Amino acid sequence: MRLCIGSMMSACRDVSVVKAFDERGPVARGRTVAGMLAGFIAVMLAPGTETPALAQGPSWFTSPGQAPAPAEQKRTPTPAPKRKPAVAPQQANPAPPRTTQPTTAQAATPPEQRPDWNIQCQNAAGGSGFNCQMSRAVVLKQNRKLVLRVTVTLPAKTKKPSLLVQTPFGLYLPAGVRLQIDDQKPQGMVLQTCNQNGCFASGPISDQMLTGMKKGKQLRAIFQNLQKKDIAVALPLTGFTKHYAQMESR
Repeated sequence: MRLCIGSMMSACRDVSVVKAFDERGPVARGRTVAGMLAGFIAVMLAPGTETPALAQGPSWFTSPGQAPAPAEQKRTPTPAPKRKPAVAPQQANPAPPRTTQPTTAQAATPPEQRPDWNIQCQNAAGGSGFNCQMSRAVVLKQNRKLVLRVTVTLPAKTKKPSLLVQTPFGLYLPAGVRLQIDDQKPQGMVLQTCNQNGCFASGPISDQMLTGMKKGKQLRAIFQNLQKKDIAVALPLTGFTKHYAQMESR
């Protein structure tokens, strides 16, 4: 005889019934069956008896004769194909690196003179004439950077000329600047200040120097680089006498 508890088909035991239904009466037979059922339950609940756990899933609730659902198999992910690294195209003829030209007086390119002197005048205070100045510059051909500018100022009040010399950066300042007219003896000037436009030296023009500039052909400005080597920049004096006379007549 096979006995099961409730709907749990696996919690069953085979029990041999010997003469369960004997010649005894119905009451006796009922007591016999009840005793066997109580013994079966005691065996099922006894320590050490394996009882199926509910965590085993829906196989507990399958109907008799129905096979339990197969467990889902884990799929092994297929690795993605490796990509080959992209190769940058090679340039047939790479362009050479661009070099920066020097901006100081040490540039190898010969300087270029401005065509002529430039005159500028403005009214003096109180209406007593004009304050005038004339200037000429030397620049580099490749980048138009200033190498030298010479400015002669003639104030209306004193009529005594003064000279302003502008040089580039990158100089040895203690050496100052020397001005030489043709083959005459150079005259030194002190580089007094520098700003974003360059370095400057200024001072009055003596009568001897003014006469030399009117009669001379070339004015040379000599200064030193940071290696204390002399650099000479030539400025033509062509047209100086004519333009200076125009300033005096104002």
